[in-house]
Amino acid sequence: MIKYLVNIRRRVGGLRINPQVLLALYSVKEKKFSQVVGGVCSKNERKVPQVVGDLCSEKEKKFSQVVRGVCSEKRRKVPQVVGDLCFGLSILLILLFFSGCSSSLVEKELRHIDNSDKYFVSKKSFPIMIDGIADEKAWQGVAYSTPFVDILTGKKVEYSTQFKSIRDEKNIYFFVKLEEPHLRGLMTTPDTSLYNENCVEIFIDPDNDGKNYLELEINALETTFDLVMDQPYSKGGKPDISYKVKGLQHRIKVEGSVNNPNDIDQYWTIEISIPLATIFELSKFEPKETEFFWRIHLARVQFPVNLFEGEYYFKPKELPKVWVWNRQSKFDNHLPREWGYLIMFKD
Repeated sequence: MIKYLVNIRRRVGGLRINPQVLLALYSVKEKKFSQVVGGVCSKNERKVPQVVGDLCSEKEKKFSQVVRGVCSEKRRKVPQVVGDLCFGLSILLILLFFSGCSSSLVEKELRHIDNSDKYFVSKKSFPIMIDGIADEKAWQGVAYSTPFVDILTGKKVEYSTQFKSIRDEKNIYFFVKLEEPHLRGLMTTPDTSLYNENCVEIFIDPDNDGKNYLELEINALETTFDLVMDQPYSKGGKPDISYKVKGLQHRIKVEGSVNNPNDIDQYWTIEISIPLATIFELSKFEPKETEFFWRIHLARVQFPVNLFEGEYYFKPKELPKVWVWNRQSKFDNHLPREWGYLIMFKD
């Protein structure tokens, strides 16, 4: 089916498709083409033939020509392809109407950005309990990001790390899963330098100006360090460690045991909720905005395993490995112009 959607996309003007939305729609219960298109048409007060005709006429091709073209390329019978085309066109129409695929201002602004640097956030209406377990209905079918890579080389790293994100009317949610055979953590006092041991760091610049961006760190003992940077350190930036993320909720779940070198652990997860209004306070945008993007960076700080008399410890001044969602040009997480994009469309 995906191959035929690509063909359709080329033949009707190259509509831009959000892959995550497409996959979600692909799993929705099958409906007849007339029902789906009819629903879209009724909201636009237009007739089915007009909608189909417009899609085909963008490249001055008739519907029959599109069908025959696909058939000749794939050596398939017309009835078979018509069924696939109808389902494919219904997906495109839904995307066009509900997600604003080709008319999205955000999509147009970011069309030059590689898809590997984008994460599309779904809006959900189901309740979420922050417990470190993404088993609620809201998380079902939500795609993980690409695996984290080495910050400098962009190469695959030793242990997998991925995140996913959703939102509702009030909050943005993050769920991070980290493979780890040696779960460790020493710091238990909030707002201490967690980057001196294993931790996860999340950076959010909501208005893409490289200033007043949020940094949140959390370790396997669920200790947090939240701050705001007025600008990157390389430009003389100063951290405001008195800053508190209002309404922050978080929970850790471990599959194994922390600080026990006598076993092999599996992974740990982090589930986080942050009010949208809290992040908008750092932005020029209003909370009422329904289509927007943030620059975002996620990093994992990973130190070598050191044991002394049966206990883990961290060597002073020992440099960690840093694994990130998207590669950076320097060994530095504070490069907002190189961060990825967290994209949220209109309702």
